Amino acid sequence: LVRWALALWVFHVLVRKLGKVGATGNRFQSYVSPVLRGSSLTSLVVYMTGGIPSFGHIVNDPRTVSDANGAYTFAPILRAVPVIPPGPEIGEFVNVPIPFNVFTWFDPYYRDFGLVGVFIFPLLTGAIANFLRQRAKQSSFALAALSLILALTAWAPFSNKFISTFTYEYLMLVPMIAAAISLSATQ
Repeated sequence: LVRWALALWVFHVLVRKLGKVGATGNRFQSYVSPVLRGSSLTSLVVYMTGGIPSFGHIVNDPRTVSDANGAYTFAPILRAVPVIPPGPEIGEFVNVPIPFNVFTWFDPYYRDFGLVGVFIFPLLTGAIANFLRQRAKQSSFALAALSLILALTAWAPFSNKFISTFTYEYLMLVPMIAAAISLSATQ
């Protein structure tokens, strides 16, 4: 609980430093609860809850499921090996009723594979995380990979960081991180 409170406080400070304070955001002030109007917590509430109605907007729009053939889900690989054009990294804005372009981690899976993708990819993520959890005490590689999966899962309400180029770069670093963990454990 203390960690969550500290994380929320850090987010609040970061938002204020960047000037992204909901207290001054006229585009959504009329849509939030009167309790939040003028509060610097408005941004936090909007960004913590906006992804779900945005994803609902995509689900209700039949044009979003296409024959993308994995263009969104596998975009980082397709940027390196351009077999088919990758999907855009930043989504279009939808009105929910404010303009919003964060769609939860289900977005690329739904765009590529429909509801089947929404069920299969999180299931695979959970199975891999469980597999790594069972081996984390014996393997520094499993511990480092599990840490990465858990950190990426924390972003699930906002966007899909599993399909980020940044994540693929870290995947290449996991063996080095695992070696460093092993080395420090032996010393």
